[in-house]
Amino acid sequence: MKIRIWINVFLFFCIIFLLANLFLEKKDAEKKISLLTNINSDTIDEIYIQRKNLENIIFKKQNEKWSMDFPFKITANAQRIESILEILKAPVYAKFDVDSIDPVQFDLKNPRILLKLNERQLLFGTTNPIDQKRYVLFGKNIYIIEDALYPQLMTNPIFFIDNKVLPNEARITSINYPNYNFKINDNTWQSTSTIYSVEQIKKIIYKWESMIAVSISKYEEIETKKKISIKTSSNEQIDFMILATHPYLILGREDLGIQYNIGNDD
Repeated sequence: MKIRIWINVFLFFCIIFLLANLFLEKKDAEKKISLLTNINSDTIDEIYIQRKNLENIIFKKQNEKWSMDFPFKITANAQRIESILEILKAPVYAKFDVDSIDPVQFDLKNPRILLKLNERQLLFGTTNPIDQKRYVLFGKNIYIIEDALYPQLMTNPIFFIDNKVLPNEARITSINYPNYNFKINDNTWQSTSTIYSVEQIKKIIYKWESMIAVSISKYEEIETKKKISIKTSSNEQIDFMILATHPYLILGREDLGIQYNIGNDD
């Protein structure tokens, strides 16, 4: 009985020892993987995406907020901008001196994507056929990194637009619907319709100011349409075309060429 106990104790310590070794080996491996750059993403204030046979995309940061400058002039999706900037800290699995190999074999001579972060350029080449990691030319070196970003950079520019229907800073002062309107006067909301109380109007205003679209798509023109005009405290007027109300609401920004698909709850 005592022998069995000692055997179990011995096996227990062997397992602990093996687990500790595995943990240390993993830490050592993590330390050996270098990062693509040591650039702080907070220092980047302009992103330019040049895409072969596709529309280019430009983002600019002002007052710590990112906007798309081309092909749309609108607030950018902050999370998707962050995913672009994450490439600065991408783990590097291999590195080659560009002068020692031919960039053509990695499709880097005429790349499909050129990503420019301020003045720094990253060229995206082909993928490794074995592990599907991406070849990227940065500076004087070709690096092998994960391929998570490339598919995003090749997608429709609408993918990078913020799903929030109104700008974050927008404070509504009036809404003109097709048959009635709301307007604030002396800090009190008024309506040309008698069916809405002040509290109901406040809830509607709050809903507008916080509304997030389920998805965004390219604007589709329709023959018959009605308009909702919103004015803000900055004296801006934003017009939404009512493109559909069933089975769910679709609001179009004709001036931007996009439309918001609104969830049933909103």
